Amino acid sequence: MNPHDIGTHDVGTHDPSTRIDRHIDLALRREPDAGPPADFARSVAVLARERAADPAIERWLVRALVAVFGLAAVVVTVVYGREWLPAFGSLPVPVDASTLNWVAAMLACIALTWLMGRAGQPRTAR
Repeated sequence: MNPHDIGTHDVGTHDPSTRIDRHIDLALRREPDAGPPADFARSVAVLARERAADPAIERWLVRALVAVFGLAAVVVTVVYGREWLPAFGSLPVPVDASTLNWVAAMLACIALTWLMGRAGQPRTAR
């Protein structure tokens, strides 16, 4: 059914705004479509629990990935280090009190964030 045809038969006018308004009015008066089933949340939770991976396997995989990245970093440093390591010597790094204060502030923020994260964890997760 074309929404622009609804108003022409009911209202008797050819004004497009009246036809579309009538279509919107009819759509709003209609019963809404059915929602999800009553046990939808429970069934999704059961499905997620069944498909969840074993945490021990995930921890092992993360450790293996970190080891591979670490090994790759060592290999890249050994292979290409002679080319780019000398470039760090030519960088102008002003070491004065202001620089050291900013480094200390950054380290304090990192330590505080780590401590707050540890305090929020349950004892069994440590």
